[in-house]
Amino acid sequence: MQLNKGKILGYLLLTASLAVIIFLSIQMEEEDNSGISSIVLKGNSHLSTEDYLKYTRLDSKDNFRYLTVNIIKDRFEKHPYIDFASVKREPNNIIYVNIVEKKFDAVVTQWGKSFFITGEYTLIPFYFGTRNVDYPIISGISRTDTLKPFFSVRKDLEIKDAFRVMAVAELIDKNLYSNLSEIICSGERGMQIQFINLDFPVILGKGEEIKKMVYFGKMWAYFDGKLNNDIVEYIDLRYDKHIFLGFNREQIEGQSS
Repeated sequence: MQLNKGKILGYLLLTASLAVIIFLSIQMEEEDNSGISSIVLKGNSHLSTEDYLKYTRLDSKDNFRYLTVNIIKDRFEKHPYIDFASVKREPNNIIYVNIVEKKFDAVVTQWGKSFFITGEYTLIPFYFGTRNVDYPIISGISRTDTLKPFFSVRKDLEIKDAFRVMAVAELIDKNLYSNLSEIICSGERGMQIQFINLDFPVILGKGEEIKKMVYFGKMWAYFDGKLNNDIVEYIDLRYDKHIFLGFNREQIEGQSS
């Protein structure tokens, strides 16, 4: 009987000891985390520090309680714009967060909605306050179903063709690629491309868009990227191995008179 009492007393003491240890660890963590003075964010481009902190619920010191480095890291990496986050706590109670944003290749638009698109053809929605959106736009896709965030468009042939055109442009000339403004996938004339420094469209038509882009690249190099915006109305590559230039007759006649 005394043996059973001894065992029971031992269990009670063990349980009490564990409870004290857990209580003290929680108290220490609370005191430690309550001392966080601020969170410093680096590496952000598409959203301001304030917007990222608001999304991660770290925009107020009232939310700092119970925080750990791993919790902060997890919250940042759950943001759709962020690929990786490294979090470090300094002795001065400042949390330093360095993020690496995902690499986006273009912006896809449909019916007034815009999405970033990754190299894996995943659509990422725009968040309020998004900035520095300096990417080619892919528009005019003919699909009738509504694009959805985090949806893969890997099987969409028009978007894949647009990606190939962008890749060819970058291979041909970095300056040509940086001037690429919009790829209109489908229409009466097929695929058309708009460039930042050109006020007229480049018409690729339907089929063999990659080969036609190579032809245009040679023309771009010949003119050193400079074409008269006042005279040229369009460049048409729909016809095999031929490049047709549409001219503004009024401008030509005005210059010749």
